Amino acid sequence: MRCILAFFIIIGFTQSSYAKCNFLTSDYIDVLSKPKSISSIDIEVAKSSKYYQNAFSVITSRSQNIPEKLKKRFKANLRVNYKFGYCEYAARVRQNGDWKDHIRFKNTGDIVRSLDVRLDEGNVLNAVRFKLLLPETRNGINEVLASLILKKLGFISPETFEVEASVNGISTKMLFQENAEKELLERSFKREGPIFEGNESLLWSYGNYKNFELENLALSRMINSKWFKKGANSQQITLKSFARLQESYLKYAASVKNINGLGLAIFPNQIKNKTFVNYHYALIAMNGYHALRPHNRQYYYNAIESSFEPIYYDGDIMISSPMVWQEYFKILFPTKPDQQFLDQLSSISNDDELFEEFFQRVLIPSDNAKEFFLKSIEQFRNNQKVLLKVIIDIDKKIPQNIDHKYYLNEFIEFQRAKHVDQIIINDIKFDKKNFKAYSLSGNQYNFTPDEMVDFLGKNVVEDRRGVFIVPSESIKNQKSKTLNSKDLPGNIIVSNGMLVDINIKKKIINFSQTNSKNWALLSGGDFSDWHIFFNGVTPQNNSTENNSQRFNNSGLTGCLNIYKAKIFGTSFNINNGGCEDSINIISSKGEDISIYINNAFADAADLDFSDLAIKKLNVNGAGNDCFDVSGGKYFINKALLEKCKDKAISVGERSTLEVDHVEINKSTIGLVSKDMSILKVSNFLSNDVSSCGEAYQKKQEFGGAILVIQKSNCSIPIKLDLNSKFKDN
Repeated sequence: MRCILAFFIIIGFTQSSYAKCNFLTSDYIDVLSKPKSISSIDIEVAKSSKYYQNAFSVITSRSQNIPEKLKKRFKANLRVNYKFGYCEYAARVRQNGDWKDHIRFKNTGDIVRSLDVRLDEGNVLNAVRFKLLLPETRNGINEVLASLILKKLGFISPETFEVEASVNGISTKMLFQENAEKELLERSFKREGPIFEGNESLLWSYGNYKNFELENLALSRMINSKWFKKGANSQQITLKSFARLQESYLKYAASVKNINGLGLAIFPNQIKNKTFVNYHYALIAMNGYHALRPHNRQYYYNAIESSFEPIYYDGDIMISSPMVWQEYFKILFPTKPDQQFLDQLSSISNDDELFEEFFQRVLIPSDNAKEFFLKSIEQFRNNQKVLLKVIIDIDKKIPQNIDHKYYLNEFIEFQRAKHVDQIIINDIKFDKKNFKAYSLSGNQYNFTPDEMVDFLGKNVVEDRRGVFIVPSESIKNQKSKTLNSKDLPGNIIVSNGMLVDINIKKKIINFSQTNSKNWALLSGGDFSDWHIFFNGVTPQNNSTENNSQRFNNSGLTGCLNIYKAKIFGTSFNINNGGCEDSINIISSKGEDISIYINNAFADAADLDFSDLAIKKLNVNGAGNDCFDVSGGKYFINKALLEKCKDKAISVGERSTLEVDHVEINKSTIGLVSKDMSILKVSNFLSNDVSSCGEAYQKKQEFGGAILVIQKSNCSIPIKLDLNSKFKDN
């Protein structure tokens, strides 16, 4: 059949509130992620008189810290000026910061202050919540360089850069820094999950750090309430991980009596890995120990790995200065960092790209930037040498087990001594969609999901203060088992009930479900040239009950899940996948991959944060999308996709996909590119589709998309929103 090009273009979507720019965001997909593209940020506060009254109240308040009651939000219009145009968005702003160094008079007599910004529409470099900080509150460009280094080392670190900003015409240089939100996780190639931080609420209730030890009675708190309220699985993951984190804070709190609260670091992973040891090492070598204070710490919980990861925040870093107190910080290291991590640090010191990225984020002349960079890197290197000598003989182990009762009793005793009244919740039960909570005193409290969010994030229990201290072992997840063999190329974990047959010699793995909720995970290692078979059980009565959330309580969306693996020359055959995804490949690399899927209950294949080249893709029947990718770079040589009830190919969240040959039959939508993605297709054959292709923005934190089709027989008009683009050459 000879392919002919016969496309028409229509504006097929209602213009969203996201499109507020005088240019097509799809024309600038690459540069819109680069800080250097921003010339300035201008903010106009609607009720400016009340805004300045609020600022004056902050400055004249008697306390040294900024009272919480004065952190009022004001409606504003925010304009981002790029070198090629501008965007305007509705926003809300408020005073940011704990101390009054976050507000000051300029020499002109005008007030400038750090702001917390929440965009009601649009984004700035994919962030919808961020801070504009007075540079001196974060030691200026030290913060920029440190955040880059931590990102290079693989830690979750917020986008940070200098920017010219103005509020109601009053201009000053500011530090842009995104908040710890879903967008930061995605930027860091992490799946959305619980985010926690140290809780400083009790500390501030006494004002001016009158009693610094009180942070140890507040412990930690959850900060992403929207994720918790998504459903039962996200709630289960949150409660389980929060219980673990609270236990680590309990242990820390018990140490405060002996070493003034600074000596024992918080290790929520116990001895599972050295993530936090490595993090401590990098921060201390940059004089960033302020970030290690319990109330300054932020955490992401990776449900797939059942492990916490630190999120960098508020290090008060002076990377260009010699390290101080190094002998004191010896007690923060129960063991040495990984040698691989130390080698990575050495390579960072010689990373030519690091300076270029740094220079893109600062507003100083190149010579000055180079001088600061070289001095800082040299000092960072020297600080590492000093610190390594201090901890070189350390060979202790992080205690694996926490005596919950002992540390709880210590906490109770400490609470009494400080005359702090708070309800201790020590047991949680699920009751359909609600929760039953039990206090140490034996009282029962009934929580709706919204009330549970207030408790976990704000410590509120029926208008009283409460704290969550539940033994982590009391919150059960779906049981699983790990298959151990020295001959296996990586970790294989399966839910109870999953049948597994492995032929190591022939490199064949057969998975068979006994019910539709069974799952398998291939994690880490090199599964190249292996043949993976998955035989599923179709969910009964085709209800959505089986998939009440995209992910299960282990954070997995697939029946078959591939995570951080090498899959070169690997083949996958999946039948009757009853999960949200028949196969989900995450953070993996591979080429010459073959994927065959038959009768998928929902999505057939879902690929996230990966770099993959697929030799052959065949999908016959999917209750939703046949092939869905996000956050990565992908290629398909040849694809046959049939009976896709939604999209045959869907590309989203700043991904690129090139397809050489694709045939799509009996499907609803052929090709979709969305959210700053680029989909290029050659040799596109279609039969019985409702729509050939679409390109649009779906999520606030992104922009328009590009769809390119060469050689096609499809004559149905392409649907675009006003921010997206279609090309036929």
